[in-house]
Amino acid sequence: MSGFNQIYQDLQIKEIIDTIKDFIKNINEYIPLNNLYLIIIYIFNYEFKEQNNIYLLYFVKFLISIIIIIMPIILLIISLIEFNNIINKNKKYWWAKEKYNYLNTKYIYIKKIYNIFGVKISHNIIKYLSLSTSFIIVAVIIFIKFNELIDNDNKFKYLLYYNLSIFLIIFITITIYFGINYSKYNRVFEYNNEINNIYLKYLNKDYVKKICSNFIDDENNITDTCTFKKIPDTNDLNQYLLTLNINELKESDLDLENENIDINYNTQIANKFISALITHQFLIFIYDNQFKDKIKDNNFCRELKLNSILNNKIDNMFYCFKETTYFPFTANIEGELLESVKFFSLNYKVYTAIIDKYLDINNKLAENITSIKKENINEITIIILISILFIFYLIGLFVIFHIDKD
Repeated sequence: MSGFNQIYQDLQIKEIIDTIKDFIKNINEYIPLNNLYLIIIYIFNYEFKEQNNIYLLYFVKFLISIIIIIMPIILLIISLIEFNNIINKNKKYWWAKEKYNYLNTKYIYIKKIYNIFGVKISHNIIKYLSLSTSFIIVAVIIFIKFNELIDNDNKFKYLLYYNLSIFLIIFITITIYFGINYSKYNRVFEYNNEINNIYLKYLNKDYVKKICSNFIDDENNITDTCTFKKIPDTNDLNQYLLTLNINELKESDLDLENENIDINYNTQIANKFISALITHQFLIFIYDNQFKDKIKDNNFCRELKLNSILNNKIDNMFYCFKETTYFPFTANIEGELLESVKFFSLNYKVYTAIIDKYLDINNKLAENITSIKKENINEITIIILISILFIFYLIGLFVIFHIDKD
């Protein structure tokens, strides 16, 4: 026996290598991803008794692999990431000196609410509802048309039943929750939409161009974001308001309650005056938010895009407000915004009508803000419950493939 062979035996290297191989083999059997991979291979290699169109069969196999095998894992990862984000957001919220709606997980639902054929539904609800529905539909198709897939592989059968139970729980939970809160989502969508529409309706584009330097940067290039040279001040506002010459307006021709703000010249100019007051404070709001900690949820609160001006689109304003904000605009117009004596003396009847309309707009915004808060939609609890469900689902994946062995 050679010296190397003697050392090989003495150190029991063969036994060590065999032990490592067995360990890797056993570990792979218990790793869920390895089992999921084997199930996907089984699905694509399976030859159905009824040989239909080969392209259709491969599409069905692909669909089953994506919806039944891969999609639950992707949703698991997304849910765990969201759960972690909720925890981190709550930490920031409790330590924040100034508490904004975008920091409060209670208002996560309002960030994205869609109107789908008249049904108002949040991003998270539509995500879980659509994915759970698609899973159940594909599972039913398997039971009816491709039952042999289940009969010929226990691992696939166990995974299908396990995933189906999870998605049935999600589907039932979301359906009951949304059914109970359906009218609340409708009302919140309308309140929130009215807030955004008021900002849009009274966005003075001429004043925006003045403050944003026509969206041209220091190098004379067009930029897609408003570049503030400085914070908008009352001098900017009053200089613009003086160009409107409200002294020439006739109070008898004003129709500030008309939805068409350009119905006649007098109404058009008066509405420009009102919109300048509102836009001035809106721009200050955006300017101030530039100095807040930048996070994903407050990006659109910090900048005014040229696209928003051109396409008449403003993102979720309620989401940007402080929790304590009920009246977004100041009621102390003379003290904070205007050289009141000058404008009052120019045309006191028109000026009074303008200020009354401005205060009425502020009151409408306050009503909508209060109404949203009163609805008290508690979607965050559902998201947390589903995230916890997926944590248990992950644990279960380490067990279900070994039921037969037990």
